[in-house]
Amino acid sequence: MQKQSSDYDGCIRGLLNTCNCQIEDVEACAQKATPELRELCEHLKSLLIANRETVKCLMFADENNFRASR
Repeated sequence: MQKQSSDYDGCIRGLLNTCNCQIEDVEACAQKATPELRELCEHLKSLLIANRETVKCLMFADENNFRASR
């Protein structure tokens, strides 16, 4: 049971890292972009932030379920 929980935790942390890297990449791209492309980058950035927050919710939900099962 502990191994499964740590695998899941590692997967979520990997997803959070991926989200953060994608957000940084879009921010860097937006700085060099035309105004029209910058607007698209900002929209994409907001979607990526929403995804990251969803992943965080999964992490906290998993922690709460783990605590409740003890």
